[in-house]
Amino acid sequence: MSIFIKIGIPMITTSMAMVYIARIKKDKNYLIPAGVLLAAGFVNVILGLAGL
Repeated sequence: MSIFIKIGIPMITTSMAMVYIARIKKDKNYLIPAGVLLAAGFVNVILGLAGL
């Protein structure tokens, strides 16, 4: 398994947890960092699947 995938999957799960916390607390401060982590996680997973 590529190092990009090993980094990307925890980033995606962390961003999902931040979105969940934002929904529970009704606080918008978690959404922008969660979006950035989600995008970076998807980029890492795609790079890992591409074999880079």
